[in-house]
Amino acid sequence: MIPVLVTLATGLSLAYAVLAPSPVLEARASSSAITAAPQLSSAIATFEAEVATLAAAGLALEAILLDIVPPSASDSIPAAVSRAASAYSAHPTDFYQEIASLVFNGVVPGDIALIEAGFIVENSNTNILNPLPKSNIYPKSSTDAPYDVPELTLRAAMYIPPGFTYGAKQPVLLVPGTGGYAGEQFATNCGLLTFATYCRLTVFPVAKLFANSPNADPVFLNLPDNALDDIQVYAEYVAYGINYLNSITGKKVATYGWSQAAVTVRWATKYWPSTRSASSVSIQISPDYHGSIVELALCPVPGGSCAPSVLQQAYNATFIATLRNNGGDSPYIPLTSIYSAFDDVVQPQVSGPGASGFSNDGHGVGVTNVFLQDVCGFILPGGAPQNTHEGVLYNALALALANDTLTTGKNANLAHVNTASLCEKFAPDGLSLADVAVTISNIVISGINIADAPNKSSTEPPIKAYAMKDIPSGFSG
Repeated sequence: MIPVLVTLATGLSLAYAVLAPSPVLEARASSSAITAAPQLSSAIATFEAEVATLAAAGLALEAILLDIVPPSASDSIPAAVSRAASAYSAHPTDFYQEIASLVFNGVVPGDIALIEAGFIVENSNTNILNPLPKSNIYPKSSTDAPYDVPELTLRAAMYIPPGFTYGAKQPVLLVPGTGGYAGEQFATNCGLLTFATYCRLTVFPVAKLFANSPNADPVFLNLPDNALDDIQVYAEYVAYGINYLNSITGKKVATYGWSQAAVTVRWATKYWPSTRSASSVSIQISPDYHGSIVELALCPVPGGSCAPSVLQQAYNATFIATLRNNGGDSPYIPLTSIYSAFDDVVQPQVSGPGASGFSNDGHGVGVTNVFLQDVCGFILPGGAPQNTHEGVLYNALALALANDTLTTGKNANLAHVNTASLCEKFAPDGLSLADVAVTISNIVISGINIADAPNKSSTEPPIKAYAMKDIPSGFSG
């Protein structure tokens, strides 16, 4: 049984739940306030036109979001997810217009910096006091790919919460998606949701719903530069993290991830074979095992420089082709993969093997591919348009299947859950409006960080020497 329990760290995270509204928010009714949809469209269009010349594109985008004064705030989960769906449907091909509309529609706050500041502890990747492994794992096996990142750096990227039991419970490595840290993506608090009717301490949906389980210990893997650089390097962190937690706990490790985490974990388990016997199961939400045909829409300048990890996740990227070749289209550990037709970042997401989220089971480890619309249809809340890239994170069916995977230690079984009841829910029982709103805010945070990525490039990072044998014909390394 491996359910996830994510406990918020004390200190700054708690403090941010009770801070007063920022002066910036209090002064938004200024001459620069954005109070109408045409104003917002114009501001984002100007940003997109000038972003190539901006020294700090992320800050420029944040400034626009701060100027937004929503006509009204969402007062219920159905209202919030409906407004989120409207932002997607209004701008299906313009990522930055969409995330700005999430703020304008009153779904998430515009003061994103304060939300991020609430995760100073959980976002840490300089945890140099983490204990040493009990045996040599750098590398663990002669068949593993070589590490380029120093061992201390790999180990320090893991934030181990104070209550970690070092083996009394099952370890779970939380791996982030593009544009953020595991802390803010998996241990969220409500920050300063000044647009809501209340603000209280809360946690990421999976953590909250599994909070009563006695059998899991989360560890947050915080990849450098918001996971926006070379995914091959980030796979070193995942490989080391799996073997490290296995070493210090004596237990097999579960991995739980969103978006980019899927290909990062797959690359790690493909090229560091020692991780396979150290792993139990993997759950991936909105994965992109075949990349995405709309991935490059995340780049602020179409056809220009972009974050390396974004380029690597394009549908025809060399990284993706290399990953999938010679067995990488199948997982090396039991997998539950959950995805939606309305994913605004990863496409195609369809029924059957044509979906980017779909995995074969060529290694016979056990795979459950769950296309939400196959189960819930396109009308019920569990399959409706609010199930976007981040929307699957709080989907009731997705979380029930995650729980089943972690409980059984095997890929999920739809027969173990009440699909009819779950498909009728906008979110699982026990989640509040604040829980849902903060989860949605992760896509806004990712957009800001992608715009401000430090190492933008016009080409993918070259394939590492150890993987060059897997580059398919017609692709260059």
